[in-house]
Amino acid sequence: MQMARQRYRDSDPVAEILNIALKNEGLGTDASLRQRLLASASELGISEEAALAAEQQWLEQQTAQRESSEYREHVLRGLYTHLGVYVVINLGLVLMNMLTTHGSVTWAYWPILGWGIGLGSHLVAALVQLRSPGGEEYEEWQKGKRKSGMTIGVHVGDPRNRDESLDRS
Repeated sequence: MQMARQRYRDSDPVAEILNIALKNEGLGTDASLRQRLLASASELGISEEAALAAEQQWLEQQTAQRESSEYREHVLRGLYTHLGVYVVINLGLVLMNMLTTHGSVTWAYWPILGWGIGLGSHLVAALVQLRSPGGEEYEEWQKGKRKSGMTIGVHVGDPRNRDESLDRS
């Protein structure tokens, strides 16, 4: 059994090809791939039950990684949207201030400063969520990702689904 394990470790291309195939195809879609996995496990002296348990663990890890990536995109998208709106609106306020006061900025810095504090808070919250996802925000995202509609501070439901808007009020 030790010799079979060593031979398997020495054949890196086989392991790499199996890993690539697993990632590309998924274990549930190709019966011959599963048979190859079980045959490799048998050759290494690993029971079928242990190999199937490892398969399940691998699938759960892939799901967790995919959800983590989607959540990261969600957090960054919200931050970038906030930043974009901040820049566009405040540029408009500065231009309006300059047009009404003949080229000087007299009041536009107050909303820039106030909103900048809010944007800074959003940045800190996003960094905390990216560093250690979880908590209430993550749970709300998991619930909300299954619903249709969009989120802009609050969830705006799909107008074709009137029951959802009644449930949220």
